[in-house]
Amino acid sequence: MNDRDFSTAVDIGNTNITIGAFEGQIITATWRLGTREARTVDEHVVALQGILKSKNVDPGSFDAVVPCSVVPPLPEDYVKALASLTKREPLVIGPGIRTGIRIHYDRTQDVGADRIVMQ
Repeated sequence: MNDRDFSTAVDIGNTNITIGAFEGQIITATWRLGTREARTVDEHVVALQGILKSKNVDPGSFDAVVPCSVVPPLPEDYVKALASLTKREPLVIGPGIRTGIRIHYDRTQDVGADRIVMQ
């Protein structure tokens, strides 16, 4: 990814889904949605379309989509919704993914995916 790329990071937490749009390493917009487990792919798409539209962000403009979730596990329907909306294959950050980031922590498995994404 170069400095001009437009990407989005999505952190799915117990209470909120936090979304950030980035141009290179600069955050250009942020949003929060309440976390709801019982949403379909279509409901996720509609919710995401609405919040992106609120700040005039075209979901087709993203070069990369990077979702992560510590708890609960990343819902497959949410990943499908992101892929459908952005026409990009999301790079899901989770256990076992190789990022190239060196973690200086005794128990690396305890470092949450949300912390890795923000590096």
